Amino acid sequence: MGPGYWAWVIPLSTGNTSIGLVGHDSHIPFEVVRNLENTLAWMREHEPVLARELEGLRVLDFCCLKNYSHNVARAWSSERWALVGEAGAFVDPLYSPGSDFIAFANSFTEEMIRCDLAGGDLTQRARELSALYRSLVVNSIELYAHAAAVYGHPSALLAKVYWDNFTYWSYPCQLFMQGLYRLSGREMDAMIPIGMRYGQLSNRMQLVLAAWAELAPEPTQKGFRGMPSYPSVLIDAHLALRNRWDTKETLDAMRMRLVQAEEIFGEILLRALDAVGPDRVDALIERLGARSWDDLRIDDDRIEATGTVGLARRRALRPLARDVERSLGQPARQVDAATLGRARGPLVARGIRPHDGEEVVLDPGGPS
Repeated sequence: MGPGYWAWVIPLSTGNTSIGLVGHDSHIPFEVVRNLENTLAWMREHEPVLARELEGLRVLDFCCLKNYSHNVARAWSSERWALVGEAGAFVDPLYSPGSDFIAFANSFTEEMIRCDLAGGDLTQRARELSALYRSLVVNSIELYAHAAAVYGHPSALLAKVYWDNFTYWSYPCQLFMQGLYRLSGREMDAMIPIGMRYGQLSNRMQLVLAAWAELAPEPTQKGFRGMPSYPSVLIDAHLALRNRWDTKETLDAMRMRLVQAEEIFGEILLRALDAVGPDRVDALIERLGARSWDDLRIDDDRIEATGTVGLARRRALRPLARDVERSLGQPARQVDAATLGRARGPLVARGIRPHDGEEVVLDPGGPS
């Protein structure tokens, strides 16, 4: 893995091995890897260890696809057709979400069949399910569209994995596991604002991570950081997928995780501001267009905790802030509290203290 690309090595049940290279056009133009010879030459330069392992092995097949991430205009129709699998949308192979989207598409198709057999309104169901599917695909594609620089930046990538997992387990996975795609009309309308806020935060986060990686480059080095650690809000969110909730309980759980997501967003933004250093804080804010956000959860107590260390820091930080720090490591501490406070000023939700009446409990059970 490096700036603009990553490679996979997957042992197959046949005894063969799949080697894949996923690259952004900005870093690996299509002409550079359009055939086997060019691809191997590129690997010898950028991934020499992997290239050496491939020397002398027989290549059984080669395929190169351009612009493979794509959405669909409609995936279901009142005329009783559906687009699923490779005929439908495709996101990106990084987190291997293909099977998840196949599950979404097949389950949505089953819902269309159920609606038809019950004499329901196929036109409305097709419209609702297509819109829901497209929104899931669009927000998923955004996870990768801006990630070129992040792939070559260990700290930003670690934060990305933390964020992407948390939000995925908190909204799309619960939507599927609790069967909320079966909702229709006003019941589905109640879910839409929650999904829109998750999508808004996640899309912003990808911009934060990309700007962090580009404004504060970081050399790669040997190391390992396991994630999630225990205890962790990531483990809580994942274990909660075992629960079986009704619609109200599920929406309540999604909202509770959304409060957590907003606080986690603030923590990672503070980490990015600290990493770029005091001279580039304003540049990062301007690059993000963040002065128009005015809805973040970063309170005064959190800013004041910036310079603390040891036990004093543990006591000053809220549980989620400690969770982020435990998972991502200590921040650089290059930027003082006054500078962070000035940068944060216009970005927070106005007229409320961010955490009033919204205590977050790290609990793998039901909604807190």
